[in-house]
Amino acid sequence: ATSGIGRSLSMTVHGMGATVIAIGRSRRKLSELREELGRARVVTVLADNVDLESVSRAAEEIGSVTDHLDYLVNNAGIHYGFQVFIPPGQEKLSTVQGYDLVFGVNYLSHFLLTEKLIPLLEKSKIKSPRVIQISSTFHLQVDGSELAVDRNKDNADANPSPIASRNDMTSYTHRNRSYANSKLAQILHARALSRRLKTRHSPVAIVNVCPGWVATNIVRGTTELFQQALARLAYPVDGAGISSTMNALFRPQVGTTEKDDYLVNFRTGSKFLEPLGVMSKWAARWKVRDLVVGFMAFFVLLPFQRFGFGDFLIMPSSPESYSVPLQDGLYDWSLEAVKQW
Repeated sequence: ATSGIGRSLSMTVHGMGATVIAIGRSRRKLSELREELGRARVVTVLADNVDLESVSRAAEEIGSVTDHLDYLVNNAGIHYGFQVFIPPGQEKLSTVQGYDLVFGVNYLSHFLLTEKLIPLLEKSKIKSPRVIQISSTFHLQVDGSELAVDRNKDNADANPSPIASRNDMTSYTHRNRSYANSKLAQILHARALSRRLKTRHSPVAIVNVCPGWVATNIVRGTTELFQQALARLAYPVDGAGISSTMNALFRPQVGTTEKDDYLVNFRTGSKFLEPLGVMSKWAARWKVRDLVVGFMAFFVLLPFQRFGFGDFLIMPSSPESYSVPLQDGLYDWSLEAVKQW
């Protein structure tokens, strides 16, 4: 909550009268945010999403300062950026618990935080408390196979962990797909959890959003030229860059079903790619999907997204994101991965 979309959201909803609980890994930046917001109606919580123990302590601290939550926005995120070009095997980028760094920060830390805070959301007095997953259209790059769990009981040496979660996978392809896999994982979690909440008649809704290209520092190790391009072409972080998230927070009748749980702010998505065969299994196997989605992201969306901006748009996510077996397999594995907390 101390930079980028998180900071902008904190400033915006605080200005609307909300009490903000801001999570961040920098004590100094949290203090600066609190001072800027005027100290009233703001609580700061120190946590580092690289460490699940730290995330767990943050959730417990939140439970000690409030008896309910109305909204939870899972926004922390990183992208390997130019670190995808590190020669294979030369450097492992991992979390404290040994998961792939991007997978751990973008997905597994949010999984743990959400599961621990659901009881507080269910105590909300508003009609529709919500969890907002800041996902990305980049999830279209992957087909979900690297998020599948290997339950082969005939192979004792098989690693049941999803390929996307592993820090011993140091190839260019693994790192290039890491961000997309983490964002697809967030959508899978949202839908698996949503079904479970509905079976117990919970009021909590879960909404996935893509904010588009936003002028933030999410990409690691970028060049000055790339940052200048983002500043010129991307959505401003204090304007259109938070529009889809604000819709997810406050629009009525979103997140009620899988047909209205993915919000964007520009006109694109899987429905434009499926007729081209880009979403097929062969396209993923031969990395055609990687190339097309990457090209679309950098050379179509980034320079032209402003021309396709929509104030409130609901789009279908990737075909694989609707797979119940994939959702449940990853959900069950994730529960096991965080069970000690």
